[in-house]
Order: sequence, then structure tokens, then C-alpha cells
Amino acid sequence: MTQLLEQAVATLNTLPEREQDGIAHLILEELADNQRWDASFASTQDALARVAQKVRADIASRETRTTAAFTHSSAVGREERPGT
Repeated sequence: MTQLLEQAVATLNTLPEREQDGIAHLILEELADNQRWDASFASTQDALARVAQKVRADIASRETRTTAAFTHSSAVGREERPGT
């Protein structure tokens, strides 16, 4: 255990039981949330690698458009602008 964690636990030991339990729940929820994110991130790595490979190939073959070209040619999510 690190010194900082030991200090935190020592401070927690001085608190009433109800407050200790509340903080313990927060810590456990945070740890569980981190585990869920790690699992989610790990499960998407293959898909992300495929997308990155496709993007690199598109860039290499010049099959890309600038962001400006995309936003001006796409009707999806585009707000009506005067003169467009």
C-alpha cells in the first residue's frame, strides 16, 4: 500500500462508521467503473485498429475529403444557412 493510501485509510479510521461506509461505497463504485471502462476499451481495440488501417489506406490513396468539403456537401446535421 502506498503512503498516500495509508494516510487516507488512517484518516478514514477516525471517521464515524456511517461515513466510512459511504466513502468505501464511493471507492468501490469508482473501481468497478474503471473495470467496466477497461473491459469496454479492450473489447473495441480490434475494431479501432481496423478503422485506423482503413483511414491510413484512404489517406494513402487520396480517397479522403477535407472537413470543409464534408460539411458543405453533407446534408446530415447541417443547419440551414442563408445562401446555401
